[in-house]
Amino acid sequence: FLRGSSFFPDDPGLRATVRQMAEVVNSGIQPLQNLGTADRLSQIDSSYDTKKFASISISFGLESLEALAIGAGASAHKFMAGTGEVTVADIYLLPQLYNARRFDVDLEKHCPTLLNVEVGLKALAWAHAADPSNQPDCPEASAGL
Repeated sequence: FLRGSSFFPDDPGLRATVRQMAEVVNSGIQPLQNLGTADRLSQIDSSYDTKKFASISISFGLESLEALAIGAGASAHKFMAGTGEVTVADIYLLPQLYNARRFDVDLEKHCPTLLNVEVGLKALAWAHAADPSNQPDCPEASAGL
């Protein structure tokens, strides 16, 4: 990225939408798939299915993100904000889709638009380089998720 570039659109309405998208990830998806959350749920009830909890929580959050992305005009070439510029919402998206696959979320069912955005983002050099599967310490079992 160019020094001095922003990950937030100049338009105030679109900037608010991008912040809303980021907040859906920040508070509505990511914390609910953390190992710490799963451990605490298991402490409360050892029979609790933490993988199912994470899968349902991620699905619900991705559906919310999908609706916001559709409203913004997202696509593989326009990314999350529908502008063709990478925003913080795009940066937040990729790890969530990676983790959703770990928890067996049906992404085609819950967020087909986000999958299209992912295709466009993964064509960018930075996203390809940052993909966990491309890291030297990635376990083989996780490669290709």
